[in-house]
Amino acid sequence: MLSSIDKAPINHSNNIKYVNFKDLRYSHIIRKVKTHKPKWNKVIMLLDFSEHSKRYPTLIIEENQGFYLIETSINVIINQMLEENNVTNKQLIDHFCECLGLKHTYPILTAHSSFIALPKFNRNKCNHSWINVAFLNHLPSLKNRKYTDFMLKENQFICLPISEKYVNNKLDDLNKLISYFNGEWLQLCQILAILFKDAQLYNGERVTIKDCLNQWSLKNKPKLDD
Repeated sequence: MLSSIDKAPINHSNNIKYVNFKDLRYSHIIRKVKTHKPKWNKVIMLLDFSEHSKRYPTLIIEENQGFYLIETSINVIINQMLEENNVTNKQLIDHFCECLGLKHTYPILTAHSSFIALPKFNRNKCNHSWINVAFLNHLPSLKNRKYTDFMLKENQFICLPISEKYVNNKLDDLNKLISYFNGEWLQLCQILAILFKDAQLYNGERVTIKDCLNQWSLKNKPKLDD
């Protein structure tokens, strides 16, 4: 994984290799691409790199691809991922998060992956970065307790300037959201089993769940006063 960046910022401790995100610069990232469609379930992290490069504002760490810079901003990449999501939409997720009393920035929950937001590395310039919880294996940094080390693969880590407490709080938020969805889904299944007992399959024009939810969101948008 770390073979996709220059050796200069890589630190060694016994058999462990690690890189501090704060030490990474534009010149350290070997691969730079104009456009690339990530495999969302393989994306480990989306890190805001705009502080170091205006042309390539996003650093993506992807399984089997390693580190690479892309010309697309993080917000655009996140929106692309949400548009491709065929289970639910952002408005509905945000609504549920508000009902559960979760704090901003809300987790992203899709059919293929779940991401939690990391705090902005520079409050005035940066966008939120994101990490795929499927790859989440972390521990407090031995160098600085305000930092957290994230495992990329065996004996390879990246150190980010966020506390373990922050990461655990975001994980708690995601688990609350997933538990809520699971509970509602089980309840819905029980209701559907009663309503559709002995029903025949529908052979008419089909509307996707995503389209139904989008229509629901539009109908429930607050109207502006004239």
